[in-house]
Amino acid sequence: MIICVLYGGISSEREVSLKSGIGILESLQKEFKAYGYDFNGNFKDLYENLQKADIVFNALHGGAGENGTLQLFFEENNIAFTGSNSESSKIAMNKLRSKIICDENSILTPDWIVYGEDLNKIEKFNNKSIVVKPADDGSSMGLSIIENFNVNVKEKIDLLDNAIVKSKNISKNILIEEYIAGKELTISILDNKVLPAVEIRPKNILYNYECKYKKG
Repeated sequence: MIICVLYGGISSEREVSLKSGIGILESLQKEFKAYGYDFNGNFKDLYENLQKADIVFNALHGGAGENGTLQLFFEENNIAFTGSNSESSKIAMNKLRSKIICDENSILTPDWIVYGEDLNKIEKFNNKSIVVKPADDGSSMGLSIIENFNVNVKEKIDLLDNAIVKSKNISKNILIEEYIAGKELTISILDNKVLPAVEIRPKNILYNYECKYKKG
């Protein structure tokens, strides 16, 4: 079996993907024939570089690598790949779509509004802490928390404006959510088997990019 490890990409999470991909490649090469490909956004070049591979190990983070675009390309070209299919990826990477599905199925999710559509409803977050974040990116990129928000306090509005600009640098789609304090838990599912829950205890107050990817 020949495996192509796909990493890099052109999303805001490129550096993380490079580290992940190189680590995966080094491990695979101990037992398999494997090579790496740094995806530059050109699908024609990608297709040509995958002709000798039996399967693609997708180590891309964010953007086309996670939002269903790449998965649909693989499906349409009968290329075997790791990870979820295109429809699952499309839903999971879009926080707004995921939240709507949760809401429709009585699964608890923090109250939210969409920047640009529901901003007139921002007052419902008065005297609550809020999270401002891109709706379709990962690794806590562009995320901000504003404590004790109040639409009538200029300092808080200035913080909101800055948070929106920060998110816009990552995506044009922005969510504003009520902040829910609590434990950070992650649960993996492998071959439809639910693995044990893992509690994450970051050194920072926020489980941010630094805590996720930097040593110490």
